[in-house]
Amino acid sequence: AGTTLAAGGYLVFGENDLNFALNGDDGDDVWLVTGGAGETISGFVDDVHFGAAQAGEALGRSPNAAGRLTPMSNLTLGAMNAAPRVGPIIISEIHYNPGMPSPDALALAPTLESSDLEFVEILNPTASSIDLTQWRIRGGVDLNFDAASTLAAGEAVVVIPFNPDNSHNADRLDAFRAHHGIDDSVRLIGGYAGQLNNSYDRVQLQ
Repeated sequence: AGTTLAAGGYLVFGENDLNFALNGDDGDDVWLVTGGAGETISGFVDDVHFGAAQAGEALGRSPNAAGRLTPMSNLTLGAMNAAPRVGPIIISEIHYNPGMPSPDALALAPTLESSDLEFVEILNPTASSIDLTQWRIRGGVDLNFDAASTLAAGEAVVVIPFNPDNSHNADRLDAFRAHHGIDDSVRLIGGYAGQLNNSYDRVQLQ
């Protein structure tokens, strides 16, 4: 009672103020409501829902106070949010609606389908190699990266719907490369479960 918040001001609540702890391992949600008589709720104001977070890392809205919740580059208690944390791995390209396979691709794999030509590209923009153990893609498509696999500094890898290392996919792999005009220098891995939606979807790197 009697708490005020200045225009453009910030108010920080710690665990002792809230009388509960947020779940950093599994994710949690926070609701902001207005109170009525007693313990009743008179109005809904805002809410956020989030997954597991790295230890010591804050989540904040970007742009400040208006955008989606995203990991922050550093803590900014009582002040405007810092820039979002980028990396150490990013989704650099998504191809979700490739259209019909090219004639060259169909000549190599007559049963090739449009969905076979989708991909999600990830990039390591840092100066160090990244261990992909326990990394995964979730959302419209799902993939768990192989344990002990790595992404070199500055390297990109293209994640595709099928396993390029499976000999049964040899023709499909050749057709994929022919359609997109890429050679063996482009690293491909897969395959992921699911399919990217051609109108709306979400892909998350975890």
